[in-house]
Formats: sequence, C-alpha cells, structure tokens
Amino acid sequence: MYMILKPLIALVAWTAFAVVAAEQCATPPKLRRVQVNTEVKHIDLGVSGGSGPSIAANGTDFFLMQFAIDLPEPVYDGWNITLRFDKTIFMIQNLEADLIEHNADNTTLVFGPKEWNQDLKPGFQWQAWQGSCAGSPLHVLESYLSYDPTALPPSRPPPRPLHMEPPGVTVHLPVEGEKFNLAKSLQFSMLFYEAQRSGRMPSNKRVSWRFDSGLDDGKDVGLDLTGGREGGREGGREGGREGGREGGREEGGGGGGGREGGKEGEWKRRPEGPSWIVRFPTHGFSLGYHDAGDHIKFIFPGAAATTLLAWGGVAFEEGYKGAKEMGNLLDCVKWSTDYLMKLHTGKDEMYVQISDKPTDHFVFVRPEDMTKTRRSYKVTCANPGSQPVLESAAALAASHLLFKAHVGEGGGEDGLDRIPDYDETYVASLLQHAEELFDFAVRCPGHYVEDGKVPADCCYGGGPWGDEEAWAALWLFKATGNDAYLAHAKSTYHTCCSPYKQRDPFNAYTQFGWDNKEAGVNLLLYQLTREEPYAYALKNHLNGWVDGDPIARTPAGLSYVSQWGSLRVAANQAFLALLAAEEGLRPEDYRSYAKSQIYYILGDCCRNATTGEVMKTYQMGFGPVHPRNPHHRATACDLQGECECSDRGSYHILYGAIVGGPREDDSHHDKCPDFITNEVALDYNSGFQGAVAGLKQLSVQNLLNDDVPTRQ
Repeated sequence: MYMILKPLIALVAWTAFAVVAAEQCATPPKLRRVQVNTEVKHIDLGVSGGSGPSIAANGTDFFLMQFAIDLPEPVYDGWNITLRFDKTIFMIQNLEADLIEHNADNTTLVFGPKEWNQDLKPGFQWQAWQGSCAGSPLHVLESYLSYDPTALPPSRPPPRPLHMEPPGVTVHLPVEGEKFNLAKSLQFSMLFYEAQRSGRMPSNKRVSWRFDSGLDDGKDVGLDLTGGREGGREGGREGGREGGREGGREEGGGGGGGREGGKEGEWKRRPEGPSWIVRFPTHGFSLGYHDAGDHIKFIFPGAAATTLLAWGGVAFEEGYKGAKEMGNLLDCVKWSTDYLMKLHTGKDEMYVQISDKPTDHFVFVRPEDMTKTRRSYKVTCANPGSQPVLESAAALAASHLLFKAHVGEGGGEDGLDRIPDYDETYVASLLQHAEELFDFAVRCPGHYVEDGKVPADCCYGGGPWGDEEAWAALWLFKATGNDAYLAHAKSTYHTCCSPYKQRDPFNAYTQFGWDNKEAGVNLLLYQLTREEPYAYALKNHLNGWVDGDPIARTPAGLSYVSQWGSLRVAANQAFLALLAAEEGLRPEDYRSYAKSQIYYILGDCCRNATTGEVMKTYQMGFGPVHPRNPHHRATACDLQGECECSDRGSYHILYGAIVGGPREDDSHHDKCPDFITNEVALDYNSGFQGAVAGLKQLSVQNLLNDDVPTRQ
C-alpha cells in the first residue's frame, strides 16, 4: 500500500541523466526544485563473444543506477522517491528503500524509506541501485523526492548511561610501542563470541547478561541439538536411533540413552563403514553461535568464521600467547567445533541450519525469551548441500591443527588458564569428522539452497562451491599429509580459483570471506607448494587492495567495495595480507596495509585533525566513543525482556563486536534499525580477530614499527 505522508508541501525535483540519453524533468508549478544527478549504466555481464551490454534470452537488460541529491534541509518523518522510466522495469534491488507502488506496466515506481532512514540529512550518500528492464538503452524520464518540510524532528528520550569496562573481566593494559592496545582488542573480540553463544551457559561465563537459550533446538526432529552432554547424540548409535535421541534430552544426559548406549564420556566406534570416532566431550555445553543480531544458527558462515579463527590461532600463535588469550581462543573455537560434530548425525547427513527468517526475523526478543518452534534443516545425498558441509570440514581440519598444538597445556601466564577440557582423542575426532564430511560432500554434490532446500537465501545463499571444495581439501592435506587431498585441490583449482578462469574483471579482486575462498586457496597452495603461479594469483588479488587500484579507499583510508559489512571486508583483506607477508610476499607493504585497515577500525577512522585524539572506534567498548546501538536483539533488551531498537543506547554493551561499518564517505549511522551498517555477525569479527593477532605477533617480535604512544 502507498505510504501515507503528511500533505506534501515541497517537491524536490531530480534531473535524470542516462549514460546514453537523459531528459530533464518538468518543473512542477509552485514547488521547490533541487538539482539531483541520476545516471543509469548498462552492465556487461561478460557473455562470451559479446561486445556490448549483455541481453538475456528474454530480452532483459541489466542496469546500475547511481544518483545523489543535494537536500537544502533535513527531512523528517518519511519521504517518497518516484521514478518514471521509458521501459518496463522487471526488478530493482537496493538497500535503502522499499517499493510501495507501481503502475500496470512497471514504468513508474514509487519507493518509501526503510525503518532506519525515515529521516535524511543534507549530504546523505545514496548507494547504487541495480535492476533489470526490457531492453536498452533505459531512460529516466522523471525522478523526484517528495517530503514534508514542516515535519519536526522526533522527540527523543535521554540516552542510557554508558558503562565502559566489562564487569568481572580484568582488561589488558596497553603495551609500549603499540599504537592501539592489541591485547585488549583480542580480549574483547572473544567476549563478543561469548555473547553470541546458544545453549546452556557454562559456569565460567564472562557475559553476565546472557543465559541459557535455544534449549529446544532439534526437538522438531527428535534430536538433542542443544542441551546437556553430547552423549545423547551418539549414545544410542549402536543400540538404536530412538534410544540415542532420548539419551541427550535430559540435562546432563550422557550416552546412556540408547538401549545399549555408551556411558557418559565413553568412546564408541561406528560398526559399519569407515571408523567413526566420536567424543562425548567433558566440556558439554558446546552449542553453537547465533549468527548476528538475530538468533538463527547458519552453519555455512558460522563454520567459515571458525575456520578463520582457527587459522589465526595456528598462524599467529605468538600473538595470542603474547596477549595471554590462547586459552580463550581455544574455548571460543571449541564451542563451535563441538557443535559442528554434533550436527553431523550420520555418515551422509548433517544439519546445517537451525531456525529461519519467518520464525526469527519478525520477532525482536532476547534469545532467552524465544518461544516459537525452531525448525532444523538437514542435507543428505537426496537433498545435498555442499557449501556448509565442505566449510564444516575445513573448520574441523583447521581446528584439529590448532588443538593438536596445545594438547595437555593449561595454566601459566599465556592465557591457557581457561583452556577447555580436551585430549588427543578429541583432536582425532575433529579430523575424523572432517574427512567424513568432505567425503560426503564430494560424493553427493549440490547447492544447499537450490538442491538441499535449506532456506538460507534470505541471508547466505552462497555461490558455486568449487572454492569450498579446494579449500577443505587443502586444510585436510595440512592436517593429514595425504597427497590425495592436495591433488584434489589442484584438480578443482582451475575451475574455481585460477586468475585465468573466465570472469568479470572486477572479480579478480573479489572480497575474501565466507562465500569466496579463492584468495585463501591460492595462499594455501603457495604455502604448501611454493609454486609461483599461486603466488602470482594471490598477489594479483591483494595488490588491487593494497595499491588502491581498482579497490578505492574512503577519504580516511578504508578499502571500500560495499556498504554491507564494509569493515568485515577490509578486515578480511588485512588478515589475508598479513598471512601473505608471512610467506615473504611484499611483507613491508602488506603489513603496512593490514595496519592501516585494522587501525582504521580501532580509531584512525575518526581522529581529531588538530589534536590527533581518537573520536570514535568501531569495536564496541574498545574506546570511550563507540557504536551504542547495534542491530542486536540480546543487547537491545533488558533482563526483564523489555526491548527497544532505537538510538538511545542499548541496555548492554556488546564488548568486542565489529559493526557493519561506514559508507564510502566514512559516514556511519549508529541506529539499531540500520542492519546494513550497524549489525554485527560472526564473520564480521573472525578475520578482524586474526588480523589483530597477526599485528600482536609483530609487536611481540618487535616488527610492528609503531612510532607513536599507545592511545587505547
């Protein structure tokens, strides 16, 4: 339905320019006019043999529309954008407005604001909109923004008080020679992961306002995918599946639920097929992580975050130990790996998502107050899902390397006093699950949304899985030394990860992250083989970021490609650059680049030009001024369940979280409803944390070269 605004008194007219042609808007009588530039670009999708805009078989042309408006005054309480084109529009995608009205032939479209941008300030930067239309060239015939200039800014209650230090946590002190307190940043990042935990909270929890949640996860399929010991998962494996289901349903229930089930803490071996080593961990509260500001448990991005966390611990061990945070890292990773193994409920089956958008996104409550049934989604050979299964294999193999290096450690002054309880058999179990998951995914390939029917397309649809396949194979080669895995990765490489494969030129610099492992695959291949083509491909990727061409920087220096998770993208590249530097590739340049991106996040983004004082940090709680209103249900609700998603300041500080980040002009909107720039997520912190550990390792080795006093 058309959004009803107050009587429109002013009309802001736009002047539209298409790349090929444009026409000036007619001047509405007695209405104010403000100049706005609009540009439509037709996208060449790189169809083989094509020389112009790519036209699909149905005559559809794809376009990108960019525009800006010079508002003469602030806009309050809503607005409308009207666009009139000379051709039928099939689709427009954007992150800043909702379609609220259109005519019969889809040539006139009216958009209204999102919840978070009802108000506009002069200088507001619009992002590009993309879409498809009936042929090219497309002309914008009319475009204007309408609003009520008499609307007043809303009255706002006073902000909530700010408490700086996390209660019950001894914060690391600054270290001389570090521009920022890197140990504190690592410490706080792992506090963020603890705030994202699902399930039964352990007795040594450090986030006081988080309690048990999601205790019925798995109930819909008769499995314990949440509470108690993991014994219920395997306890009845030899004595019947039904017994095993009941074994873990009781709090603390061990493996005794099956008719012949094992006792708590006992080891069982699957009787058929390859050996199936299963641990009933004594650390029995490992129940996965909520993905972001919501409570869905998406295994694909969650496992990807786990892989990067484990990789950071393996590559930058000195950094974690120098920060006295290795024990917390192991605890952080184990909370995930225990859950991944728990979700692997059979040789050829794995649960890859708990809950979905309709159940979760339309309810704004604490995780402790969830009441709706959360559906569990499984992939099998009949309904395959390669991406989350392969990423889980990579995460478990990388974690195997991490845990193997610290078996039997504990106590001391290197942060290992919080080391979780595990032994060599647990380490073996990680690898066994990783190998079985890889075998399952390769034998039963398929897209987990399209073929597996897992409803992740709202948030993490995922592309082709060839990069995940090579990625997982390489981690398994590192963990096992089995040459077959290296050969498999190389055979997959040319279709997934070679710089010579056919692609859009911009994709040579595609961000490294949860859905794209190409650069990571090249780095691992070079590390393992020292073959020059892999180094070339990796440098080809990184140099586009490090040298600022074609990846541009914001005025304050952030590498910027997208407004959605802009800090996550830059932090992942910083992590990759530090890893490449460890392999001898442009070490000085790559380390300098990594520092610039991480230091931007920690405070260089927002310094006073005169005094050099840090005016803001994007890591919550790290400095005196930080985002106060993340899009995060648990922090926006008090302990009585009263929730308010606003800009007053959350009830709790989400220590260590990295919010989505700024726009390309370095502006940032600290508003809870703005899930684009102000949400948090597991993968937002994983590469960042690895990069901070890498910088901390340089500090320990006296290679950081920070020539200014520590500021935070």
